[in-house]
Amino acid sequence: MSDQNNEVLTVGSIDLGDLLPVKPNTVTLVRPAGSCRECSYSHMEGKDRVCRFNPPQVTFIAAPDQQVQQTPQGPRVVQVVALRNFTGFPIVQNEQWCGQFAAKVRSRDR
Repeated sequence: MSDQNNEVLTVGSIDLGDLLPVKPNTVTLVRPAGSCRECSYSHMEGKDRVCRFNPPQVTFIAAPDQQVQQTPQGPRVVQVVALRNFTGFPIVQNEQWCGQFAAKVRSRDR
């Protein structure tokens, strides 16, 4: 007679050990240890959490603009597409994580 609690759970030939199957229609929320929220490299800039491990990234955005061009009839304003550059640290989410995690040092209140 085998005890149901001592049976080995397998899928095909893979031994799953003590893992239990996931129940259908359930949601499991996992908060990763060492997430960006607890990392010393992440900081809040306004509403955004940014990662300051790597240098800022440059992003170019094509935006509509107006430019004065000389024509035989005189100067004329025309619509053009201008490239604008923005520099900033990458925006991350609270629950993200990477291999560069460093725990925040919390100071004790005296």
